[in-house]
Amino acid sequence: MSNDMFTGPVRTECGPVCGIKKDKAFVFLGIPYAAPPVGPLRFKAPVPHAPWTEPLSADHYGNKCHQLNPTGIKQPERDPDNPADQRFFAVRRVDTGNMVDVGPYSEDCLYLNVWTPSIKEGDGNRPVLFWIHGGGFSTGSGEAEWFDGTRMASEHNAVVVTINHRLNVLGFFDLRCVCPEEFPDSANAGLLDIVAALKWVKSNISAFGGDPGQVMIFGESGGGGKVNTLLSMPPAKGLFKRAISMSGPTTFTWEGKTRQVTEAMLAAFDLTPETAHHLQEVPAEELYRAAQAIQIPGFGLRFVPIVDGKNVAFEPTSPECWQVMPEVDYMIGTTHDDARLWIVDFDKDVEFDEAELRARLTAVGFDSDKIDDVIETAKENYEPEITPGNLYYSLLQEIYFRYAARKIGDIRSDAGCRVYFYQFDRETPNPDCKAAHGAELPFFFDNLAKAPYVADAEDPECASLASRIASSVVRFAACGDPNGGGLPEWEPYHSKEKPMMVIGNHGVCRMVKDHLSGVRKAAAYFTKPFGLP
Repeated sequence: MSNDMFTGPVRTECGPVCGIKKDKAFVFLGIPYAAPPVGPLRFKAPVPHAPWTEPLSADHYGNKCHQLNPTGIKQPERDPDNPADQRFFAVRRVDTGNMVDVGPYSEDCLYLNVWTPSIKEGDGNRPVLFWIHGGGFSTGSGEAEWFDGTRMASEHNAVVVTINHRLNVLGFFDLRCVCPEEFPDSANAGLLDIVAALKWVKSNISAFGGDPGQVMIFGESGGGGKVNTLLSMPPAKGLFKRAISMSGPTTFTWEGKTRQVTEAMLAAFDLTPETAHHLQEVPAEELYRAAQAIQIPGFGLRFVPIVDGKNVAFEPTSPECWQVMPEVDYMIGTTHDDARLWIVDFDKDVEFDEAELRARLTAVGFDSDKIDDVIETAKENYEPEITPGNLYYSLLQEIYFRYAARKIGDIRSDAGCRVYFYQFDRETPNPDCKAAHGAELPFFFDNLAKAPYVADAEDPECASLASRIASSVVRFAACGDPNGGGLPEWEPYHSKEKPMMVIGNHGVCRMVKDHLSGVRKAAAYFTKPFGLP
């Protein structure tokens, strides 16, 4: 960004900030929204940042939180120059194109970024799109190119905010279960960081051209899970008016599982509940090595939000989840092929016969005596093409993502909340990925030029679809109704007919009632808890 023009300052409650002019947008990167959560603030709820008087140069991204392999399981070595691994890396570019693999990483990571078309005083009535990154609750940041808000600001007249916050052992470590008085918020500290960033937006975004009364939170994958969680958080009430959860898992746990993780961490440093506070003095690198080594059978995601009854009142799929924020307009959706994210061996895991399909469905938890019924039921109203591989990944998609999305949609719409549902079926050029996990993101941000593995930005059909989707997103942020952005008439979701907007190939978008109904019905034969394993 060295060729961009310096601009500002803009006054915030903590002090003035200067950004840069990029194309037709004003960009402010790396603004601190809370004090660095280090030393005695480690594992604690965020606190306000100290004020400053000299203009802050907001011209580069802030630190990202340390990243942690969610499962702790060592991944196989891959060589990008090895022809045998080419399919893996081709798919990885699509599935993880919204991630950033380089630092700087630090506990001092509570920073946000703002893109706006105007910093003119009194010009503050635009909808605010507050993006929450994915990566489970263990990885990710708000600086990936796919999330660059320049086009949304300059072409769609919106203000975009992206954030970094505490993750994994720093953001979701349940010391509360052994030291409830000293660390009452440790299990949800990462979520309270997001609340702190939303409070910053409420207090400051009008100076950047945004309307603090028209804030929409949205996120994909782990970010979608965070969106669903925020809807159940009393501390976040009144800080946003709309929400979009994109392929958001709802992985939650309770003290029984997290206590095992906590006890293992204490044991790694020869500490007890009485001396647990010494973990605040452990160097971050040692803390991460210990966290990475923990293996709890049946508990792959070791650091996730906790339903504590205070910061998180209800699990997002519980019947009561709508009660915290019934006034929030809600959009939810998935992609057709989210579950292809877990393909490991592309020579074996993409194309296989029906005998292998039966074996795989039994192995993941479908009733072994009903596998014929599962397969035949799943074929009902299936699209685009019935193959063993397609059916398998659609059924995984149902039990890992779509079931929870629809359940939340059913609960909120039945309670009278306004809900819209989408499914992104448009396939990427990669035949292994198809409509992969995250493939909708460059369309929602109108950033196709930054995602060449997902779509061709020079193709008028792709460019038109991205513009229409982004316009509908901004319309939803502005008034709670996506209609008027260029897509077909979008009917609100309800549990009886389950209408949803299907975004398909060749730019074709259409309303469908109970899309992939056979896959939905086949999930009745699943014998394990729904959600990520």
